[in-house]
Amino acid sequence: MGDDGQLKIDVRELDGVAVVRLVGTLDHSTYRLVHDVLLDHATTEPVGVVVELDELVVDAPALLVVFDAVWLSTLRWPGIPLLLAVSDGPVRELLDRKFALRHIPFYRTTAQALTAMVRPRYFDHVDAELPTCGCKARVAELIAERACLHWRLLPLLDVAPRVAVELLRNTAGQSASLLLRWGRDKLSVAVRTTCRVDIRHWHDLRHDIAGITGCSFSMGETPSSNGRHVVWAVLDVPA
Repeated sequence: MGDDGQLKIDVRELDGVAVVRLVGTLDHSTYRLVHDVLLDHATTEPVGVVVELDELVVDAPALLVVFDAVWLSTLRWPGIPLLLAVSDGPVRELLDRKFALRHIPFYRTTAQALTAMVRPRYFDHVDAELPTCGCKARVAELIAERACLHWRLLPLLDVAPRVAVELLRNTAGQSASLLLRWGRDKLSVAVRTTCRVDIRHWHDLRHDIAGITGCSFSMGETPSSNGRHVVWAVLDVPA
């Protein structure tokens, strides 16, 4: 929940979906609050996020880009769908006109949005906090190795642990968690930490992971809550 006097944010859970109700005014002073609250709930990896807009007043149409910003941040990781629920009214008119966020689905009711929700296709996942001692990298290796064995992802048995170590090596925070997500033909290897990858090192990191994987992959960084960041690589699982 968030509240700055001009804007109140209520969150409830419905069948695994985070339903966020915005009540009040979206303006330049509340933009950051909306952005951070939505991003916070999306990166806790619910089934999806539905934002209710019927009680929202938009100070300037361009501020609707806040939903676009959250959608873009979570599109590739963790891939949580973001949907809007808004009936007839000023906000609906803005969405229907040139300020429409065409790639973000919006529905007239929350029930319609929940019915349309496409659930992430993860078969299984791991979220493991790593020790702060020097054995952190070795623990991450073992966790990734055991996950690949458990999920029978044998083609990635030697790859995923090395990718995990490479991500850790480039995020030098004391506190870190290893996140693994397996869904159909994709394996996501990620590190949640308070330290971002230095932008000067991104090219080298991508080059190093390309040398490890030998398969198609994507990678990036998604802001999380409380000043944390998730640095991730999504690997194709060979047939």
